Amino acid sequence: MPQNAGNWSRDVWAGYIDIETHPVKKLDVDIAGRFEHYTDFGDTESGKIAARYDFTSRFGIRATISNGFRAPTLAEEHFSTLGISPSGASALLPANSASAKLLGGSPLKPERSTNASGGFYVEPIKGLHVTADVYQINLRDRIVGSGNYNGPLALQAISMMGADVPTAIGGGGLNTNNVTGNYFSNAASTRTQGVDITADYRFDFHQNGLLDLNLGVDLNRTRLHHLRIDNNGNPLLSAQGISYLTTASPRSKIILTAHWEIEKWDVTLRQTRWGQTTTMQTYQDQAPASVRYSNKVFEQFVNTPRWTTDIEIGYRPLKRLRVALGSNNIFNVRPRRLTPETTIYGVAYYDKASSQVPMFGGYYYLKGSYDF
Repeated sequence: MPQNAGNWSRDVWAGYIDIETHPVKKLDVDIAGRFEHYTDFGDTESGKIAARYDFTSRFGIRATISNGFRAPTLAEEHFSTLGISPSGASALLPANSASAKLLGGSPLKPERSTNASGGFYVEPIKGLHVTADVYQINLRDRIVGSGNYNGPLALQAISMMGADVPTAIGGGGLNTNNVTGNYFSNAASTRTQGVDITADYRFDFHQNGLLDLNLGVDLNRTRLHHLRIDNNGNPLLSAQGISYLTTASPRSKIILTAHWEIEKWDVTLRQTRWGQTTTMQTYQDQAPASVRYSNKVFEQFVNTPRWTTDIEIGYRPLKRLRVALGSNNIFNVRPRRLTPETTIYGVAYYDKASSQVPMFGGYYYLKGSYDF
């Protein structure tokens, strides 16, 4: 609709400095700072200090502390859209608009973060490299879709945007409980803690080729640290919104890779284990009338862990020419299907909020490359 159109801009300038020094022979220290000016948010400073100490050529420790800043994008501040279904309507309202204010909204603030990590690297035997790092990421004032309202107040907010929502759609009556409005806000602060482990080793089989083995493991947990209340006294995130922030991404991911080269041939095999994700789904078509379209009652949906397999076989007919046949997710593994009550009238088969196994299944390809 014409009310969704607009023209917004900002100017940004920034400067940074990075200093690396060796105060003692085996210690490396890196200090960086950055200053930015936004015409709509003012000034901000961020920085980083990192250090690494090499006890020997095979063992060392490292640590980093930094902070960050992200201003709201112009789209997060001003974007709006309206969708109408046979029995209702839904709208994303501009965060800085009077419509969002009616639903308890307030102007967006920048996101800020504080990050800390530390770990070690070691070569216990020649050729075997192992690293392990623990980390913590605090994100304050996270900008997410929130402020979810339904019913007459949402209909009033949409009307304030100049939109004309039909009171009778398809010959039936408009179900005001199925009219929803939401907006972007600085809804929550989160803390993510985790550990990353990597290892690699090369086997030399001489006339039988070279075999590289790699392992990557990430274990993490995200918790809600603070949930903001809107100007109407309501939490800015429902249980569904909280699940999107904290459990929609796998708490673990394991990647095992083997790469074998012999003469003109090479083969890469990769196994990936995607950890469990959990989200809260909106009831739809077949739900009981008491919870249908609710912004407070949801169905918990668990995507159990999945393994996927990638493979690529390459051949060099000429020194600079390589052709390869391969597949990502060769066995066409997909996420678990949603229950009938949460499939949005049978249209959505999979949980779109989950960051687990991609829903598109296997991808198969033939490619060629030439090195000039």
